[in-house]
Amino acid sequence: MSAATTEARRPGLVVASAPAKVILLGEHGVNRRQPALAAAVGARARCSARVLDTPQVRIVSSLAVEEGTTGAVVAFSREVARMREHDARGELRDVAEHDLLAPVRYVLGQLIERFPVDGIEIAIESEIPIGSGFGSGAAVTCALSVAVARACSAELTTHEVAAFGWSGDIVAHGGVASGLDSSACALGGVVRYTLDEGPEPVPLAAPLRLVASDTGVFARTAAVNARVQAAVAADESKNRVFEQIGGLVGAAVDAVAAGELELLGHLMDDNQALLAQIGVSSPEIETLAAAARGAGALGAKLSGSGGGGIVIALCAPDTEARVADAMTAAGGRSTILTAGVAGAAVDEDHLDDELEEHVGK
Repeated sequence: MSAATTEARRPGLVVASAPAKVILLGEHGVNRRQPALAAAVGARARCSARVLDTPQVRIVSSLAVEEGTTGAVVAFSREVARMREHDARGELRDVAEHDLLAPVRYVLGQLIERFPVDGIEIAIESEIPIGSGFGSGAAVTCALSVAVARACSAELTTHEVAAFGWSGDIVAHGGVASGLDSSACALGGVVRYTLDEGPEPVPLAAPLRLVASDTGVFARTAAVNARVQAAVAADESKNRVFEQIGGLVGAAVDAVAAGELELLGHLMDDNQALLAQIGVSSPEIETLAAAARGAGALGAKLSGSGGGGIVIALCAPDTEARVADAMTAAGGRSTILTAGVAGAAVDEDHLDDELEEHVGK
């Protein structure tokens, strides 16, 4: 038995995982009470949790190793809650920019208040690229929520997991975030989401064959959101774009449920054109989308906040490899995705050896 397997089976250690996501349609509109559509995809983030009998908090991740106390984590969480209550977006953006573990610590503080413990030890690993539109932060905090609850001999509903994940995104995205990412990560499958109604699973009548290609351009979601807010403030007519995006999403939900993939592809192309109108596309995004369409993709668009990050392409059967090769030749780093995978759950898998060696020391 490997050391990692032994570690994963230690009494009191719980490991949970959550998937990445892509936004099929609706980014930016969703922050303005319009619907959006997202799918959970293959790569996953994993988190382990173990309750301690001392007032100590230890967080191990590829970003940092941090040690503190339960009191300090709860105090930080309450301070972030104050910022949110006062809509202090500038303060939240500063926190997101200068404190990479802030979303994790904020969610963990809420969990400690929900499930009081003396202390807790957390380890995080993720296959999901950061800042590329795959919802890496939401996947981490959804996995964290499931692991901590189970380590405390409790359970959360999938909607509660999504809510905790969303609160982490509020910090990571500088005070502006919908629950779309966390809903897809928590529930899995394909999810329709609105701010007013929350998440709703959408039946998947036909497999979604997707390719994601990374532009290689990193753009902070908080900065892109602020840019969109400024553009709308300068020209209020741009608000009509969000309404048009919402209309496309309604048609896309019906297309997914009916298996009408060609229609879904056309709607994705239309969504991309509207996103370009609000200034969140880029030359790199347009180049990859054009390459995908030229190779036979049914539709292609940015996924996430934009400004960079990934482009997703919907493919006809047996064309994924050709589309991926074309997007790579156009300058992207391309991956064929499995769409509609399972959501956040306790995981029998274990953390990698590099993180395992820190756990329990």
